[in-house]
Amino acid sequence: MRFALLMAALLAGCVNQDAASCTTDNPDYPDCLPEDDGKTDAATAGMAQMNDLTIVMPLAKTQAQFDGYLPAKALLPKALYTAQFPDPTNNGAIGSDTTMTYANLRVVAVRLDPCFAQIGPITDPASCDNQLRIVLQSLTYKNGSTQAIDGAVHVFYRLSREQLVAAIKDIVALRKANGQLTAMGPLAPHPLIVKQGEDGAFAQGLNQIILKYASPANLIRFTHFQSSNLQTVWGFSGFDVNGSTATPMVIPNLPSHATTVSFFQGFASPMNGSFSAESSAKDSVSLLVNADKAKAATKAQQQATYDAALRIENPGFHSPNTIDCASCHVGQAARLLIGDDVLGLSATGNANLFARDPKYVSAKSMKQTTNVRTQPLNVHMLSYRNDQLMIGQRVINETAATVAYVNGVLLH
Repeated sequence: MRFALLMAALLAGCVNQDAASCTTDNPDYPDCLPEDDGKTDAATAGMAQMNDLTIVMPLAKTQAQFDGYLPAKALLPKALYTAQFPDPTNNGAIGSDTTMTYANLRVVAVRLDPCFAQIGPITDPASCDNQLRIVLQSLTYKNGSTQAIDGAVHVFYRLSREQLVAAIKDIVALRKANGQLTAMGPLAPHPLIVKQGEDGAFAQGLNQIILKYASPANLIRFTHFQSSNLQTVWGFSGFDVNGSTATPMVIPNLPSHATTVSFFQGFASPMNGSFSAESSAKDSVSLLVNADKAKAATKAQQQATYDAALRIENPGFHSPNTIDCASCHVGQAARLLIGDDVLGLSATGNANLFARDPKYVSAKSMKQTTNVRTQPLNVHMLSYRNDQLMIGQRVINETAATVAYVNGVLLH
């Protein structure tokens, strides 16, 4: 079978890693020779891996596992958060959206970033903003399963370069101490937490690492999004933190220095959506989120907005400082559901695709393990809509770039 696959690839003209006709599990990120994936993964198994630098918790299956989640109280002060997002008083009303409650906020994902908002290769490490970031969601456990409210809180902590490197080494050492010595593959719920549970040795050790490096003392920002209108509208906002003060964050490329933005999916399938407010950036996906408008556009306009969506996913073109939150969260779904499925466009061979470093990241590790083509829409980037996880391509691309830099420079 392996030989047959290789011959098929060669007959198709796949003689180098850049050939657009070669595909893997993620057709947007093709690779020609399947055995190269195995070589890359084997060679980098002892290094920092994708799932070391972006860690996702599975949904707990028992009460003991649920109790193993790290709560928000040690990381994000209640007064700071609830001053902006008070606990709900109307949960359970017929037809209402269930909103997030501070006491229910738990850590569902962790990220390490050696140069936040960097666009392209890191050329001046001294200017880098080293960060540990966590994603919190309002979780409840009932009848043998965990459910997440359709919303999330993303919390940012500034580290020194020495702390960042130490945190990465701590996580890699913890993973190895728990017996995970082989390649973990693409981003997905961490295999050790899946195996051991949130109450297991790895997850509990990870909680201690988070508490070691993240606290209210080095908290610099938190962002928030939440669904409404029966999970058809998502509102986004953020706050820069200085001590006990939270200041609304100006969202990039929105008119009038807006500090909030929302996206409405519309009621037609796959989406007839719209933004409020609408981005003024050159790379806008406003056309692509509305099937009727996209179909009425010229071929050139369709391709331009499709290319914009790819650039928004690519950390070589954009950062959180150049994209508004809603466009970032919705762009990939619009590209696939409308760009690919309605307009018949394709990312294959597109120059705007993110290019991984094959020395450290295999094509297999670029696989997207969550389903973007969902109805209702899942606009999460690294969290759960109810019980459905989403790991966006932007997160995958950023993590792949971080893996290459961490292994090629920081841990070299």
